[in-house]
Order: sequence, then structure tokens, then C-alpha cells
Amino acid sequence: MSSCGRNDEGQLGDGTFIDNDKTSVVIPDDENIVGLGSGPSSQSVFFIGENIVYGAGSNDRNQLGLGNTMKAEFPSAVDFDYSGLDIVGISSSGTHTIACNLDAVTNVPTISPSIEPTTAPTISKSHA
Repeated sequence: MSSCGRNDEGQLGDGTFIDNDKTSVVIPDDENIVGLGSGPSSQSVFFIGENIVYGAGSNDRNQLGLGNTMKAEFPSAVDFDYSGLDIVGISSSGTHTIACNLDAVTNVPTISPSIEPTTAPTISKSHA
């Protein structure tokens, strides 16, 4: 796997904090990567494997889920509760990360209340 660009937070996952026009990313245990996710301003990256998620880059607010607030210059295992479920998507901001697993997808429609349109109140003006 390759990455390129700014790397001040380790977000290229190549083991350095050096900007690079092309570098290699080594995924632990040669995990098969099935998806990617990125954090805000791409200062973090997530490599979604078949059985695990790795994160690299900015982590000052625990947004990589590594159990510390250190930048991660190498892809490091994210401590999600997988419960044997596959992660299919990642959403991340500067302060948090959410992982979506297959259980979140269901064939039962979500029921939401319907809202009836209302008519704006008529305002009458009295003339003196």
C-alpha cells in the first residue's frame, strides 16, 4: 500500500513524520485491507481490515482509540469492540471516531414519526 503528501501527524502511516511524494505503508500481519477512512483535514487515516482496524496520525484526543494520546506514525490496532462483527465504515472528526459494523445495516425499515405540514398563521393588520 502506498501513501503520499503531508505527514506532520504521521498520517501517511509509513513510520515517519516526513512529508513524502510516495511512500510505502506496511500493514501489520499483512492484513487484507478492505476499506479506508480519514479523519479531519486528513490528519489521521484508518485502514479497515477484514478482522481489525488500524489507525495512524493525529491522536491528541484519543480519536485513534489506541488507549493513549500519542501520534501514531505506524498503523496501530484500534481498540474497537468488534464482537466478531465486520467494520464496514469509519467516520472521524478532530475529537472522535465512530465505526459502523454490519449489524448497523438491517432489512427492517426504521420507523420515524411523520410530520404534517402546517400552515403559517395569518397575521392581520388593523388600520386606524
